[in-house]
Amino acid sequence: MPLWTWLIPVLSIALLVAALVAGVGTWLAVLCGAALMGTVIAAVHHAEVVAHRVGEPFGTLVLAVAVTVIETALILSMVIAGGDDMAVLTRDAIYAAVMICCNTGSMASVISLLPIVIVRGSPAMRSRPRTSIVSS
Repeated sequence: MPLWTWLIPVLSIALLVAALVAGVGTWLAVLCGAALMGTVIAAVHHAEVVAHRVGEPFGTLVLAVAVTVIETALILSMVIAGGDDMAVLTRDAIYAAVMICCNTGSMASVISLLPIVIVRGSPAMRSRPRTSIVSS
């Protein structure tokens, strides 16, 4: 595994400890934000490595679970830090995730049926009687 996939999360933990001890200033908040992005990228990299090792059907599930855990952790951290003002964030995020899944699922179903309709023709087209035009 590349060195950065282990180094960035360790540095992120060190920044977290520094923020808890010294208090969060502007520069430390910017560094913590960059460390958070790097840690998320490292976590997705680890999930991709595991997904490649376990194979196709379970690899997709590993990636989906990894992204869901990351999203849930980010939402919970914002809700805990924001107090009462962020109470609706969880509802809105879950609603957005459900809408994305529903739209993606319905589009995948339609796209997966297209080759059948194109090759075989639609059932409505097959049931119509064929008429021939005869010129007299």
